Amino acid sequence: MSVQKRTTRAGTVRWVARWRDTNGRQTSKSFDTRRAAKEHLAKIDTARAQGKLPNVNKLTVSELFDYFLQAKTFSEASTRTYRGVQTVQLGPIAGMRARDVTRIHIDRWANQLRTGRPWRGEGDTGLSESTAIDVLNKTSTVFNHAVEYQLVGSNPVRMKMRTTRVEPDVIPSRADIARIIQRIATGGYRVRGRYTRGPDSELAAFFTALARTGMRFSELCGVIVSEVDLDAGVIRVRKQLARGRIERVPLKTARSRRDIPIPTDLVPILIERTTGRAGSAWLFSSASGGPVTVPTASAVIHGATRHEGLGHVHAHSFRHAYASQLLTAGVPVQDAAAVLGHSPAQLLDTYAHVIDGSAQRVRDALACGIFEGSQASSPARDMV
Repeated sequence: MSVQKRTTRAGTVRWVARWRDTNGRQTSKSFDTRRAAKEHLAKIDTARAQGKLPNVNKLTVSELFDYFLQAKTFSEASTRTYRGVQTVQLGPIAGMRARDVTRIHIDRWANQLRTGRPWRGEGDTGLSESTAIDVLNKTSTVFNHAVEYQLVGSNPVRMKMRTTRVEPDVIPSRADIARIIQRIATGGYRVRGRYTRGPDSELAAFFTALARTGMRFSELCGVIVSEVDLDAGVIRVRKQLARGRIERVPLKTARSRRDIPIPTDLVPILIERTTGRAGSAWLFSSASGGPVTVPTASAVIHGATRHEGLGHVHAHSFRHAYASQLLTAGVPVQDAAAVLGHSPAQLLDTYAHVIDGSAQRVRDALACGIFEGSQASSPARDMV
């Protein structure tokens, strides 16, 4: 293993990391800095010592998933989704040698994901478009990891970047949210098309808290009494409720661990649900004493919104509304990102374009003469 300095024809300095793969073949990868090149070689060395570098000529697509998950640290839920793709969705490419997979193989497989998966039986009708894209994205991520470690030469699963932007017309207004919560409180709406729900003050309080904190469903479902600090005025998000079972599990990302300020109008609801209760008790509970679960909350919001003619509102809409209200109110991006569990860049990409008045602020700035007082114009200055 070695790191060599190289200067390109354009005069740019590059640092080339060189090593031999498990078949003895000389391989290399260039980096912007010497430190990055050395760190890459250190990763290779560690993986080799742990027996994580396989015979690349025999490695299958399914085995790429194994090595990917061994090298990464994910939450239990994320690991489970990657395992699901590996065991259920790969179909005809699962046993193929990874280096033999081409774009033609991927296109054929992607079409089967959407129209019908023969490996799942004759009656299979395929996945929804969003689920198929998610499967392809995860497979692309695994191939990218394999490219980094020289397990394959290239990634045949080329995916177009998907925007995470939320359009303004799908974000509920404060009045819409109030209507939905009132409907949940009074009942009278159908759930799953089978029965009509009665009044439910507990779920109304749950959705009020959801609207006032911007938490994810699984996060609020998993909050326990001891994580509500009324003296400090925060809810401490430390765990989330697992899907499919009553258990608190690690959060989605490291940024998800955060303290959320408690707004004044939420305090009475929290006092009622924490006073005299054990610290380990669920903050919001069902009639059986267990926590409010994500499937229950999702079914309720689906039924209540459609009853009110607000079909565009879904499980994540309360979080979208919370984020857009913070930004519209002028809360700094880094502060809004912190309470939402996002990075500032992710928050801007998702929500910045929904902030009211951006065009007017630009006009106001121009009217104030922000470009006045500059030096005499030049061809370069006149270019826009």
